Amino acid sequence: MSRFSKKNVLIYVSSHFASAEDGFGLGDIIRLLALSANFKAATIGWCSHPSLFALARLSDQIDDMFGEEDLSRRLSKFDVVLNLGDAPIARGLDEVILADLTSGTGTLKSRTFDLPGLVAATIGIDATVSWPLAGTKQEKPTHDVGFNMRVPQTWRIKELPENHWNAVEAALGPSVSISRQPPDGDLESYISWINNCRVLVSVVGLGCHLAMTLGKPLLILSGPTDFSEAGDYKKGRVLYPLNPCEFRPCHQPTGVDNCGCMGAFDPGAIAANIMAMLTSVKKPPR
Repeated sequence: MSRFSKKNVLIYVSSHFASAEDGFGLGDIIRLLALSANFKAATIGWCSHPSLFALARLSDQIDDMFGEEDLSRRLSKFDVVLNLGDAPIARGLDEVILADLTSGTGTLKSRTFDLPGLVAATIGIDATVSWPLAGTKQEKPTHDVGFNMRVPQTWRIKELPENHWNAVEAALGPSVSISRQPPDGDLESYISWINNCRVLVSVVGLGCHLAMTLGKPLLILSGPTDFSEAGDYKKGRVLYPLNPCEFRPCHQPTGVDNCGCMGAFDPGAIAANIMAMLTSVKKPPR
């Protein structure tokens, strides 16, 4: 029997977790949220900063949401906590602490490559996830292709050069409507932007995990980093650099000798894959 079976489970996301660019990412939260259907819990609560409530709304498994200011008052209602942080919440509480599970040698990205499998084994549940998540709502697309271009400042190594994006857009031609990732906006608007495209093209990161959650056709450009679920997504394709270095994926924010993996992508191949994916996706009536 699973450690969470028939229990009242709390998923706790600390403010530090949500704001640290050098640690776990929001994509990691989604990867674990996707496992919640396998908990077989009596109830599942969610505690985080309100800015992250948009993530919890992606899953129909979450029964209740509240902010960290209410944690001490609400904690007694839960039997066990999936703690997405680096320290226990309270003495004597049954907690699965993410930082404890992912400690060890190597980079954090390499240790979390199969994060769902690691957590599933600890809890005693199946790590298989069905995409999209049950309860997500599809919006009528307003553009054919979304270019998910932006990366955190500390992970500029994952950034596809802008001239590559420009070359892909030119190769697709004027008949394909393209929307580039907006520079600003909250999480809710970012999710809506992804939901409004027929196909998303993205470097490895939050956009990939959101597209999978929403069931969107996804073209992943995988350079210095990778994640275990990428190859299992039925509506996805993964492209790699033409001449990857021997260390790929290095999972390092600076790369190995500042490796330029992302510059080795072929814009023509990216465009060809996009066109093939658009052909297989039914265009909604106007």
